Amino acid sequence: MIIVLEGIDASGKATQAKKLTSALGAHTFDFPRYQSRTGQAILGLLTGKWGIKTSAIEQVFQIDVGDIPPEKVSEWIEAVRRGLDHYSVTSHLIPPDKVEVRVTETERAAHEAETRALVLQSLMTTNRLEVFPMLCEHWRDPAKHLVLDRYFTSGLVYGQADGLPLDYLFDIHKSLPPADLWVFIDIPPEESRKRRPERRDEYERRAGFMEKVALGYMELFRVAIPGKPAGKWVVVDGLGTADEVHERIMSEVRSIL
Repeated sequence: MIIVLEGIDASGKATQAKKLTSALGAHTFDFPRYQSRTGQAILGLLTGKWGIKTSAIEQVFQIDVGDIPPEKVSEWIEAVRRGLDHYSVTSHLIPPDKVEVRVTETERAAHEAETRALVLQSLMTTNRLEVFPMLCEHWRDPAKHLVLDRYFTSGLVYGQADGLPLDYLFDIHKSLPPADLWVFIDIPPEESRKRRPERRDEYERRAGFMEKVALGYMELFRVAIPGKPAGKWVVVDGLGTADEVHERIMSEVRSIL
């Protein structure tokens, strides 16, 4: 049996994972697993030790038109423009057999942000796949309990907050076994900042991002979204003492044991 604890920063996931592990005699993992090679890369990206940059502020590409008839070129340019979300495509040909694509500073920044989000999701997914056999061993086995402090639920919510489509995020995680029980420990963003005033990584420092993530979690846990992984999805109040929150979680665990 896999039980996942999710929540925004400082919601008490680590404390509750320890309590639940002790109560069930379970194994436990926290994601990302920073001790692995991918974990170190994830930590470096989140803390700014490395990043993703385009070499030039403005770039100009020329794309071959080929044998497209002249009367069809304008239609083809429109198709190119629709396919390049972050790029501006000029409506003239330079030279006669090429189309010019100009990347501005704003478009470059948007492209970098999307690329960064894709790279981070790739690293996070690989980080989870590194323990794939262990996850499969516990999935739906009532005799084996595994408690996870974050799982690919975080990838779904943070990836969507980073601008990636939710259906795409569902697709890239569908090879991972779902949890038997998904628990969202709900605290207000202002409570998170009160508990942990220091902002340790980019996500925590980004203005308004925690509020966006909190709303994403609530929608994911409350709404029957097509493609949503199997299992029981519950929201528990994260305010109160650690023992009070633990008992709320244990009540949900008992319901599926």
